[in-house]
Amino acid sequence: MRRFAWVLVLVGALLARAQDQHPPDQPKETGPIDALGIEAVNYDEQSQRVLVDGRSILPEGTVLIGTFLRGANPAGYSRAEVAKEGKFALSFDARSASFFPGKYLIRVEYRALDQGPEVLEAMGGAEVQVKSLAYEFEIGNSEDQKKFNEAVKAKLLGILRGLGQLYREMHQFAGFTIASAVVLERKYKGTLPKEDQKRLFRELDKFTTEFWEGRFRTAHLDFREYKEQVAGGALPDVEKDIDVLLVLLEKWYVSYWNDVAKKLRMDPPERVFAAEGFPRFELEPEIEATVGRIYRGLGITSYAEGEAWAVVSTINPERGKVKGNTYKSYTSKFKVSAPSDDWEFDFTLVNPSVRCRIFPKNEEIRKKVTIVVEIKDFPEARDAGDLNRICEVFTAERWPGYKRISGKSISAPDSTMPNGTRPGYEIVCMSDEPSQGRFKVRQYELYCRWLKRTYAVICVGDPDWFATYAKEFDAVCKSFLILDDPKFLEKAHEEEEKDKEADDAAHKEGGEKDK
Repeated sequence: MRRFAWVLVLVGALLARAQDQHPPDQPKETGPIDALGIEAVNYDEQSQRVLVDGRSILPEGTVLIGTFLRGANPAGYSRAEVAKEGKFALSFDARSASFFPGKYLIRVEYRALDQGPEVLEAMGGAEVQVKSLAYEFEIGNSEDQKKFNEAVKAKLLGILRGLGQLYREMHQFAGFTIASAVVLERKYKGTLPKEDQKRLFRELDKFTTEFWEGRFRTAHLDFREYKEQVAGGALPDVEKDIDVLLVLLEKWYVSYWNDVAKKLRMDPPERVFAAEGFPRFELEPEIEATVGRIYRGLGITSYAEGEAWAVVSTINPERGKVKGNTYKSYTSKFKVSAPSDDWEFDFTLVNPSVRCRIFPKNEEIRKKVTIVVEIKDFPEARDAGDLNRICEVFTAERWPGYKRISGKSISAPDSTMPNGTRPGYEIVCMSDEPSQGRFKVRQYELYCRWLKRTYAVICVGDPDWFATYAKEFDAVCKSFLILDDPKFLEKAHEEEEKDKEADDAAHKEGGEKDK
């Protein structure tokens, strides 16, 4: 007990002084003892350890618990015993992770439940409290921290954009499957032919197995590895929201599969079977809200990133206005004109990305030439150069027997763009495959202002007829405009309502004249 004598005297003095501060007619209270201090903190980058030297007035053998925090997240723990003369040492190990540049907090605590009977006796009982110590510590300088934060944001943004692409593609493919089933049911008066039923199911199963499931697992693993590498996390709120997003997407995916299977009147694959299912239409607003929080947490508030998760789905048919030979789309945000009155628009479902087709009214010519408007999303693109390369690769892969004739960057006049022109790419090629025929293609693509989506006018024709209709193809390409100006987006609903009112008025006036 001799070794505790000086501590008992000191603790007793501290308690007595606290009691003397209260008048004799009031209850006497004592606060936590201020008994901990830090003398030095060192960071060993090679071993990824943070070493803390401290001193206290607590008894030899007192157990102290240290926590190394990055924000509110623990990045490491350490346990130490007070040695002679009150010294203690803590060592925080990042283990398989690393301590990256940034601000940290070292917290040292005394807890009665960790102490042995001799220490508790020396302290005067388990009810005695010791004030916790909090010490701020930085790893790296401001420039190091800035570079690290930028790298973290780029990493998390890459994961988010990849998940966005998965979300859109699943939305488009599954939506197209449901829409196709609806069209077939109408065609066959409420029945769905078994061959079509099995075909649609097989196509979606192949897509989800090869595309969604593999890439979703990869994204999940990529995020988990990132978290394991960064001790304590870098952006705790964002990381928690990404965890939430992954769970929501998993539920949404299962829900969509079950909805499609129900529409096809088939059982879903066992791997996605859900006895009760999840409310897909309730999950989608949650997904969008979570994505919005993540983008804001990454410091991104531009409209561009909000658009990155926007879905162009054929389950929602084109809404727009045909006026004369011009069609304006409120759903997909573009405007295009047919070459003349001898051509007509067709909005029949073809695949998830085709928004409309323009055909000659003449049945014979219709077999020889056609024009398609198509939209594709590429959220991984960083600039126009990326989109140019993607267009080249994508075009080469989609056309059987592809033979490139020409390809070039283009700048289409557009007064809504900052420099008055919109970037894009134009490819002319030949598709020559004996089993599918021989035809020539002109692919005229314009890019959305945020360089994440391409809008294409694709002119396809028999090589012998292509030159004959070159002027018509050129007129359609020149008429093509992308309506992604935020001002248009804000007024699109209002404009759509005005068009609807004008149509209603015209129909009413026509009806009165007929009377």
